[in-house]
Amino acid sequence: MMKTRFWIAQEVAETKMKHDARMLFVQAKKLMGKQPKTIITDGLPSYAVASQQIFQGTKHIQQIQLRGVVHNNKMERMNGEIRDREKTMRGLKTNETPI
Repeated sequence: MMKTRFWIAQEVAETKMKHDARMLFVQAKKLMGKQPKTIITDGLPSYAVASQQIFQGTKHIQQIQLRGVVHNNKMERMNGEIRDREKTMRGLKTNETPI
């Protein structure tokens, strides 16, 4: 199993369910300069749409479990740390929000 992960791109979304992840994936693909072999995300529907359109032919794993072999626990932990810090700052409003 791979032991490393890279935070390639980020985006602040106004709402979770109406978020369009295509620009996030375009930014990630541009920064990497190549097509990934596998992308692992949570079950957010916009990730499935963006993955099909931007990373055509890439294996997209969405059905993940906390205790499974394939998971995104490290990313969820990072999200939790950011959320804990952001809560005391009264929210992330833009990408330029200092944190």
